[in-house]
Amino acid sequence: MPYTYSIRHRFSGKVLHVIPTGHRKVELCAPDLSGLDLSNLILNDADLCDANFDGANLRGTKLAGADLRRARMRGCDLRYCNLDGADLREVDLIGAEVYPANFSKKTKLFGARIDPVSELAEMSQAITTAKLRAQASQTSLISM
Repeated sequence: MPYTYSIRHRFSGKVLHVIPTGHRKVELCAPDLSGLDLSNLILNDADLCDANFDGANLRGTKLAGADLRRARMRGCDLRYCNLDGADLREVDLIGAEVYPANFSKKTKLFGARIDPVSELAEMSQAITTAKLRAQASQTSLISM
């Protein structure tokens, strides 16, 4: 008998999408969605905390405002995803294909494990450098 997993809205509990998982039973508290094709789904504000997406295809998926805290996303394809305002704290993104994806100031990446040679690491470094330059120029204007 094939199993399914229902991805729910993090506030209302409404079912956003039902995913067939074959003969793999998926736990509710830490769903194993590894290797599945979840491309181009609309999962805005989904509750996916602690989920395992290792090797999954999430290309083009809308995850704006989604709760992905502590998710495993090693080797995951996140290209063209909308991650605007998503909570990616402590997410494991080692080996994930992230660029080009839509991030914003509201996207939380605190404590995320990022491959140091990835495009995301380069973007993160560039943003940090720009913020430090802006703070330094504001400080020098104030001291004048």
